Amino acid sequence: MLLENHAIVWSIMLTPIAYLLYNLIVLLMDVIRRGLAVEQFPGEPKHWFWGHIHLYPGANEAGLKYQRDHTQQYPLTQMVWFGPLLPSIC
Repeated sequence: MLLENHAIVWSIMLTPIAYLLYNLIVLLMDVIRRGLAVEQFPGEPKHWFWGHIHLYPGANEAGLKYQRDHTQQYPLTQMVWFGPLLPSIC
């Protein structure tokens, strides 16, 4: 009887942990796949945690100059990372 109760408790505990671990692995594999696809486009090297966000000066005159300079440097397209998990192509 005691062994059956422990099996139920372990199954209740391990099922959500296994579910979360599986979803975390799927998320990381998706980020890696998207990252490899985006890295083929031109752009500045990214920071391992901030991506390219730390380079953008803000929504002001300096930000407009930053965007204008990057448009001249990369006229067709460029890669931009919004933090460590969200790549984008602009």
